[in-house]
Amino acid sequence: MHCFSVLIKALEFCLCLFSIHVCASCIAVTL
Repeated sequence: MHCFSVLIKALEFCLCLFSIHVCASCIAVTL
């Protein structure tokens, strides 16, 4: 459940920045 919450925050972070590269990096680090 915690991992899912972190993933959601990562996606929100991505949408906030509107940057695919940053989004991919953030998710990669999260996973």
